[in-house]
Amino acid sequence: MPEFLKEKHEINAAQRGTAIHYVMQKIVPSVEPDSAYVAAFIKKLTENGELSEELAKAVDISKIVAFYKSELGERLLKSKKAVREAAFETQIPLSSFENYKNSNETILLQGIIDCYFEEEDGIVLIDYKSDYYRNADEMIQKYASQLKLYRYAIEKITGKKVKEAYIYAFFGNEAIRQGG
Repeated sequence: MPEFLKEKHEINAAQRGTAIHYVMQKIVPSVEPDSAYVAAFIKKLTENGELSEELAKAVDISKIVAFYKSELGERLLKSKKAVREAAFETQIPLSSFENYKNSNETILLQGIIDCYFEEEDGIVLIDYKSDYYRNADEMIQKYASQLKLYRYAIEKITGKKVKEAYIYAFFGNEAIRQGG
């Protein structure tokens, strides 16, 4: 746990986003959680020293509840295999990038995927975002490359097809599907 998540200080938007990501990483409900469940879970994180009181108060519980009430959240709950905060390291051909189509080189790609889960016909990728945005297209344009790289990494690591990729935007309580 990063030290700033444990310390007392004024909370900014980036820290709020990191706190909600942390809660989403740790919470693994077996049924659709309500506000009381999420509040109790966050309280447990603070009691265990994993989250400061200030950050715990900054997490909007209704946003987490809204995620699990969404179609995407319900699908995650039904999945028999879900992976949260999946760290990865893989080689990727530089030709995967628009400006390097003729390159024969590879680069090392490292990252952490917020969540993916398996359904019978493939993998569903979720990238949580807490940014302010005006519309779904803005989010897709902003994060299209990131989602493309995450798709590549998951497919290479698991050997399975990513059938759907989503940005779950907490700001608007919205699952935004990326094409393809």
